[in-house]
Amino acid sequence: MVDATESLKTIVEQQQALPPAAIHLGQALMGLWLLQGQRAKLKHPTLSLSWNNRGPFGQLYADSQSLGQARVMIHNPKHYNDETIEIPLGGGELQVIIWTGGKRRQSLVSSQGDVVTDLLEYLDTSEQRRCALGLYVKQVWNEKTEKVEIQKAMGYLLEILPFDGGVDSDLIADFWESTLADLGPLGEWGLRDEHVFEDMLASLMGTSDLAYLIGEYPVKFECACSKDRAEKALTLSLNENPDSEMAKSREVKCEFCGKTYEFK
Repeated sequence: MVDATESLKTIVEQQQALPPAAIHLGQALMGLWLLQGQRAKLKHPTLSLSWNNRGPFGQLYADSQSLGQARVMIHNPKHYNDETIEIPLGGGELQVIIWTGGKRRQSLVSSQGDVVTDLLEYLDTSEQRRCALGLYVKQVWNEKTEKVEIQKAMGYLLEILPFDGGVDSDLIADFWESTLADLGPLGEWGLRDEHVFEDMLASLMGTSDLAYLIGEYPVKFECACSKDRAEKALTLSLNENPDSEMAKSREVKCEFCGKTYEFK
């Protein structure tokens, strides 16, 4: 389970993302942390998720170089539709790269334009893991600031493990599918802001006892940009595309955190 509310607030503010893009940013961020959490006991469980889609948002990318710290960006954070905020990414491909113990593994799956669907497809086809995934981003209108703001960003990842007790794994899968269907979308679970994990456990396991959690770690947005990296990007632009806006302005803006580096 993950609560990414505060991290997503920071990301949306830094990237000036409108509500449709904020949903994709939040789901990619939470999906990354949930996948990383499954590998928390491994050495250096770093990974990246990259959606290369043909829709209005362009590339969606998230990565983490250390446990609980991550960054995420979307190429066009300002796409908007007056009719709905739930706009698909569009068809394309999802690339997943995982580093464990110094070894690199890459997987490529077809993208349906929905973060949850795509991650479940990856888990099923590339890792042969039967899972259930829920990622929820709730946004509300703030009358004082006259802006749409993030109220909640939370998710869960359940894996159906092999069972040696004589019970057919298909029966276990059917049980969980029925249970989750009865619960409905994560946004309808009635989770309290101050008791997110307790309420999620109560809904899934019938108990709110946090003793059932076998591990816990903090999560936060962490950008890896630096002046040295920005200078290298500017040098590359000057050499390969001297007429670009970056080359002319001698400014490099980080796509993840929005920080601007100026050079003379």
